[in-house]
Order: sequence, then C-alpha cells, then structure tokens
Amino acid sequence: MLATKSCPVKVINFNKKRNKYYVSYRFNTKSIFKTERNLFFPLQKKTLPLNFEEILNAQVLALWFMDDGGLGGNTALGLVLDVSAFTAVEQIFIKQVLYKKFHLKTSLHFYNKNKNHVKLYFKKESVKAFKTLIKPYIIPSLEYKIKPGKPKQM
Repeated sequence: MLATKSCPVKVINFNKKRNKYYVSYRFNTKSIFKTERNLFFPLQKKTLPLNFEEILNAQVLALWFMDDGGLGGNTALGLVLDVSAFTAVEQIFIKQVLYKKFHLKTSLHFYNKNKNHVKLYFKKESVKAFKTLIKPYIIPSLEYKIKPGKPKQM
C-alpha cells in the first residue's frame, strides 16, 4: 500500500458571514504518479498517450478501475469505466485495445440528453475475466467495486 510520511495539519477557519468556525485537515502528499499523470494530462486535459496500448497492463487497468470504475447498470454484474473525458475516437480505441490485449468485450453507453456522459460497460461474458485480471492489484478499501451486489451509481 502506498503511504506518505506527512501528518495531517488541522486548519480552523472562521466564516464571518455565518459566524461559524470550520475545521479541515490538510495533507502533504507525494506525487508518486507524476510521470503517469503527465502522460494522460499533457496539456491539463485528459487524453490517451500515444503508447497507450503498450503501457496498458493489468496493474494499470486496476488503478484506472479503482479511480474511474465501479458497479453500474441495472444488474449486480455490471462493471463500468467512466470514459467521458476521452474523445469518441479515443473511447473506441480503448474498446479495441481491451479486446486485443485482454479479450475483454465491452460496449459504450451514453447518458443524459446531450450524450456527453459515456461509460464503458464490460459485457457479461467478460466480467469474470476482468475481475480475475485486476483483483491482485485492488486495494482492500476498494474491493467493494468488484463484489457482486446492489448496483451503485458512479
């Protein structure tokens, strides 16, 4: 598990308008994924790196799922990745790479009136293989994302 050496710092702020004190905690964290962040956010906008197919492996897929994935749909088996930040061309490329590298069948589902919210669903026949692939890398506090049960909205 990743950890930092810093301790939380308690910050107390007074809101004059509400005549109330608010307490928060600040943390100094290490930017251990700085290289990866720069690959996916080269100009502060999420994009697929040119070597996406090369760098995508089970561990990267697990990290991605822990961040942007979860249970979805109207079934307990529904697993999804939110791919809304990527272009339509990138979304299709992601589907192709997942099939080519891991034989995972997926589909894209569009939400809301403008169809600008997109989730990539793992098809029923690929759910077990996907879970097996990423399970060794899922941290205990996020295992709920791959356990069957009542669907949770992302």
